Amino acid sequence: YYQNCEYEKTIEQAQIILKNSNLSNKEKSETYLIKGVAEFSSNKFLEARISFSELLKLNKSVKLDSNEVSPKIVKFFNELKIYDGIIN
Repeated sequence: YYQNCEYEKTIEQAQIILKNSNLSNKEKSETYLIKGVAEFSSNKFLEARISFSELLKLNKSVKLDSNEVSPKIVKFFNELKIYDGIIN
């Protein structure tokens, strides 16, 4: 769904995936990243902030690549890191 820009379906699937208690931290991180990008792309900025915050709880050193993610999302994410006091 994500690759087809079907963001609502992406968000729904991510929520289902995140309910799985057997996910590794890497899988959770990847899911929160995709969910946050989909939420941001759907103008759901509060939800994106929550998803990205959950991602940062799992991995404080994560960085988004503007070659893979919209520069607007990278800026939003980096500002969130600064606001939350997570500066690398």
